[in-house]
Amino acid sequence: MKVWDKTTVGPKHEGCPAITLLRRRYDQVQSDSTEFGEAMISGEIEEKLRELLQQMDGLSGEEAQQAISAHFSDLTQQGVLVLDHLSDIQESIVNRAEELQHDCSGRLRMRAVKDGRQVLVTVCMSALLEGTTDPRDNIELVRVERKPLGETN
Repeated sequence: MKVWDKTTVGPKHEGCPAITLLRRRYDQVQSDSTEFGEAMISGEIEEKLRELLQQMDGLSGEEAQQAISAHFSDLTQQGVLVLDHLSDIQESIVNRAEELQHDCSGRLRMRAVKDGRQVLVTVCMSALLEGTTDPRDNIELVRVERKPLGETN
């Protein structure tokens, strides 16, 4: 499995809004995967299922436990499938980040000054994004930094 590491993003793509968004998605999926895995190991999922069975089917605690035990291997298998799916999502995010950087000269940064404020805008320049926005609204993912004139960083 591919993971997001220090080699995933080249220096000319640091701060690219599309890459930044992908990194956030990757981190969220990683967090969800960790949470889900911990819940499986701790038995929390089994407990939640027991509560749900009791609420939905009116089963007693013992009956709910018997229903879970009868299908525990299925439950574990499904949990593993969920973790595998989350892993696949993470890999597809890394692949997309690599695709966006391929043959891309890097992000475009533009600076403007108006009314005593400076605005720095960063745009993803990957050719893969061309034609992906609706020409009627022309909305794209950009990063905007606003600062008083003369302020650095």
